[in-house]
Amino acid sequence: MLDRQLQDTIKQFEKIKGTVTKIDRNTKQLVKALERGDKIIITTLQ
Repeated sequence: MLDRQLQDTIKQFEKIKGTVTKIDRNTKQLVKALERGDKIIITTLQ
């Protein structure tokens, strides 16, 4: 629960839409974000 709250809090600091990518489902989502060259990626995947 804390991880999700932390991700949501960080996401709120996003000034320009699309700057922060939240990874919350699986590693495929993370791979896509890295391939796109996303600037800020937040994740708590284990």
